[in-house]
Amino acid sequence: MLESMPTYKYNSLRADRNEIRLIRLYPGQSYHSISVSIIHVDASLNPSYEALSYAWGDPARSEKIVVRGHSQGSGSSGTTEYPGAPTADGRLTLTTLSISRNLEIALRHLRPSKDVRTLWIDAISINQDNIEERSEEVAKMGSLYSNASRVIVWLGGSSQDSLLALQTLRDIREDIEFYERDGNRSFLTRGKAKELERSSSGWRADVLNWIAIRNLLNRPWFGRLWIFQEIGHAVKAVVVVGKAELPWEVFRVAVFWIITMTEGKAPLSDVFDAAYLRQIESLLQENPGRALERLLDSTKKAICYDPRDRIYAVLSLLHEQDPIRKAIEPDYSKAVEQVYQEVTLRQIQLTGQLRLLALCTFGSSASSLQLPSWVPDLSVPNPLEQILNSNASGPSTHKGSLASSRKYLRIRGTRAGVINKVLTPIALSARLPEILAVCHSWEPPNAASTPYVTGGDLMAAFITTLFYGAISELNDFDRPLEYEKLRKVYENTVVRGELDDNVDDWYSTRHLQAHLPGRALFWTNEGHIGLCPAPARVGDLIVIAYGCATPLVLRPTLERYIVGGECYVSGLMNGEALFGPLPRGWTVQSWKAINREKYPVFKDPTGLTTLKDPRLQPVLKGDLISFLPRSKTRRYSLASQERLDDYNMTVRSEERSREQEELSGFNIPKSLIAGLIIRYFDVE
Repeated sequence: MLESMPTYKYNSLRADRNEIRLIRLYPGQSYHSISVSIIHVDASLNPSYEALSYAWGDPARSEKIVVRGHSQGSGSSGTTEYPGAPTADGRLTLTTLSISRNLEIALRHLRPSKDVRTLWIDAISINQDNIEERSEEVAKMGSLYSNASRVIVWLGGSSQDSLLALQTLRDIREDIEFYERDGNRSFLTRGKAKELERSSSGWRADVLNWIAIRNLLNRPWFGRLWIFQEIGHAVKAVVVVGKAELPWEVFRVAVFWIITMTEGKAPLSDVFDAAYLRQIESLLQENPGRALERLLDSTKKAICYDPRDRIYAVLSLLHEQDPIRKAIEPDYSKAVEQVYQEVTLRQIQLTGQLRLLALCTFGSSASSLQLPSWVPDLSVPNPLEQILNSNASGPSTHKGSLASSRKYLRIRGTRAGVINKVLTPIALSARLPEILAVCHSWEPPNAASTPYVTGGDLMAAFITTLFYGAISELNDFDRPLEYEKLRKVYENTVVRGELDDNVDDWYSTRHLQAHLPGRALFWTNEGHIGLCPAPARVGDLIVIAYGCATPLVLRPTLERYIVGGECYVSGLMNGEALFGPLPRGWTVQSWKAINREKYPVFKDPTGLTTLKDPRLQPVLKGDLISFLPRSKTRRYSLASQERLDDYNMTVRSEERSREQEELSGFNIPKSLIAGLIIRYFDVE
């Protein structure tokens, strides 16, 4: 019967009416075909609807549904109902629309027994064959999900253990009081949850419960890219499996607690994959707005069918004040390379930040895109975990300049050294025993008695390098471990390969597993050590670029440089290459989250803490600054009439030089910056 019906044809959405399409899902028996009507409504009238979040599945596997329609005319207030094939006398018309098999199954389970259910469903509400409409509607998707009465998270049909998984999650939530602030989480437990925290025997007894939850978390929905936006904007959401439901808040808190327990309980570590749970953890975080590079990194393993969606699917999750959010509009008529290059360039020009360069790699054979090395190839996930809580360039900014060919980007920074030794890298597939063994093989001989170039001994520099300066980004309060504790962790885990049942050891091994695969220990001609991407080689440069929080690896070519991504350099992660070492007695105490951005907290010799970098100072009009651009001394005078803001300074040449020298975004150190070698790097 369905084969004899005409195919549904979309009517255009009226932009002047702010129209969106909603789906009316009609009741029916299990053996009935899915029946819907598609209506145009004025979104400004706040229509009531639920938004569906689901896994599209294989587009080649499709099913037909029935679309009811009447001849064109007004429906209820603010709505217009359009037919698939209108008749002259206004009779009801029936047409068919092909949808994915996954969506058809979802609608069968969500179909009401009575009344009508109103939904917004991306695959139907957007004419996927109309590129212009698709671009316009994708730009609205953040508001479409935030304006929904609730978001339905459809995980699929029921299975043998799905009810056990949902009930276990519900039981866990009942035993937990949950606290969350600035991304930090804490739990107050009672009952069964408290017993599980105290003893590992309970985990083993309930192993089938944890396997059921693992199976639930392995469903295709959790691998999608678009769910970050769909659930991130939901005011209210519900998880649906078959006919069973669980409030999203219950699901979220219970899974958060399981993730925390996985870090410290061996039985759960054997059931759940730590790397996969980190991806789930990123999804569960509240979304008051995040930085673009963090969003791109945290979603890089999620699946999307169109590589342009790597950008478009996360735009609405950016900070509201982020200029990229308004500067980039979805446009599916543009080539993938054009989208990636425009986003990278716009972020540099609008924010003065070169953070996206940290996501670059030395190239991937798996990619077919032709991109400059300074544009991250988001179509192929960067296998390396991002280095967090780094302040190598301080609060500097730099907007770069683009060559007329639009292929070469000129950036500015200082050369911190040249790699002269790269040790055996840790394989991306390495498991913990191999990681620990390779780390131990890296230990320099006589390290405890050998001084390090930036102070202290080489052993301290080596150990803190393995843990990125004491793994401060991994513990709940962003407070680095004291070195003595870190040394004990190193001796326990790396040297002896033992894991004590304590938080420090578990956080440390989690860091090693997450961050070291794909990296190698390197030395520079200046005596620094650090961790670089495995493809780095002798002769590559280590550069501190203005506006890039982490040091970059650049590879010289005949005339230019190739960007190879970020690296960790012991003794250069807190602005030392630009501003010199911290004054005696000063340290970086911790990191503070402000609007989802992390800032270093400095501690003075008396124990007081401040966000002010002691090496920087306010600068007044007329102050002279000397430095050596291209090894030639020039003198500069401030053009500002008043005291400059701590994080917004521009220095201009007294002479009318061809290229205006700028140091935007930071104040001059008290020692000035005489002798600092400022270079240009043309990256291709």
